[in-house]
Amino acid sequence: MIVITHWIGFFLGIMIVVSTIGSIIDTLIVTRSVESRITLVSWEITRYIFKLLSYRTTLYEKKDRLLSFRGPASLLTTLGLWIVLFVIGYALMFWPFTEGNFATALKLSGSSFFTLGVVSSPDGGPTVLEFAAAATGMITIALQIGYLPTLYSSYNKREALVTALSIRVRRIAWGPNILKHHYKENEMSTMPTLFAAWEIWAADITESHVSHPWLMVFRSPHRMNSWVTTLLSVIDAAALYLILNPSQAPAEARQCLRAGITCFQTISDSMGFTDEVSRANSPQEATLSYEEFLYGLQYLETSGFPIEISKEEAWQQFRAMRAKYERSAYELADFAFAVPAPWSGMRDKMTPETILPTIPLPNKI
Repeated sequence: MIVITHWIGFFLGIMIVVSTIGSIIDTLIVTRSVESRITLVSWEITRYIFKLLSYRTTLYEKKDRLLSFRGPASLLTTLGLWIVLFVIGYALMFWPFTEGNFATALKLSGSSFFTLGVVSSPDGGPTVLEFAAAATGMITIALQIGYLPTLYSSYNKREALVTALSIRVRRIAWGPNILKHHYKENEMSTMPTLFAAWEIWAADITESHVSHPWLMVFRSPHRMNSWVTTLLSVIDAAALYLILNPSQAPAEARQCLRAGITCFQTISDSMGFTDEVSRANSPQEATLSYEEFLYGLQYLETSGFPIEISKEEAWQQFRAMRAKYERSAYELADFAFAVPAPWSGMRDKMTPETILPTIPLPNKI
């Protein structure tokens, strides 16, 4: 009976090792959305811990500082989980060859996986497993190290445009704010270039954040920036431009809007928040209130931005257009604990306030 138990453990160990290898391939090598349950469980563990820690912190500045460790912690947690599973899996495979002593099997597994050579077995069967465990350990660490340059390269590409927009508008990103700044500063001629750049940016983010989902929780260097809320503000600005001033709106605004909607929906689908079938079967309505919309419209009007239709008609069109991307954007903003900017939804157990645009700094240029 004891021998049977050991061999059951052997085959269980094979399953654990094979499943963990599959998780690594799915997470680090395959350029598709991550479906590995091992990886998803590690993310949820990290998210839950940081949610609790964030909830206990009052000031947003302190929350942001704390949450800046979430991305690296997610990476390390997943790596740690892989290592633990490999060590346990190989220990179960060593078990029948160590006279039923699981402690010895565990030492042999750890020594082999980390290539320490502290414990070894003279028998042929365990020796093969030792080589396999050593190769697995080296490949796992090498893949993780090689993964970091790709990850940070994508991160730098993402943040360059986010930072550029925050410098341009000199305050927190918000759709009405973007249009107001450019109109007030006589910079509307640059809007087609801005929308074209963000169309390409959204396409790049769609690819990189589906393939490397850890990027979603890596925070911007500046605490008032977030890739989610910034993209949301840009496509809100594009939608408002097309609705409020259609005679002057550039074609790039519509192209940027389509790319932004696709970006939010694709990344949301990859994380399992919503999917195309759910959206088709139960169309969503925008949850942005009419009062919030009016506030944004009044804020925009102070710059003299031309509005060609009534506020009621503008609201109906904007609400219908925003329903295509609002839910996905809000879900991603909540998942990433993004800065609570205007028109970006609530954050679960993060902070209740909405941070309104600050007074612009004097233009010294």
